[in-house]
Amino acid sequence: MGIQRKETYRPERCQHEVTFYQSNWPNHKQCDRKHLPGSQFCKQHDPAAIAARRAESDKRGEIAWLKRRKEFRAEQFFDALKRIADGDNNPRETAREAIASFLDAPT
Repeated sequence: MGIQRKETYRPERCQHEVTFYQSNWPNHKQCDRKHLPGSQFCKQHDPAAIAARRAESDKRGEIAWLKRRKEFRAEQFFDALKRIADGDNNPRETAREAIASFLDAPT
């Protein structure tokens, strides 16, 4: 284990505490970037910027999940279409059941 020294607080720098690893040991220090005017954080660690990035990431994740969810149900929809094409007596009910099972599926 190396020598651990307490770094002094620098008011002209970002207030965020960053973690870096030295010989597999986590160390913490103040961010080296200058803070934004009127803020205590740099562009990367600004809470509003973090929230915006997280919202954008969550939106992309939700779109990807909806796409995958459709892929998971593709076989069930294909089976319903096949039954309808084979002359199902009540094609509308078959289609409604397939759609209802997709909408009621756990997310």
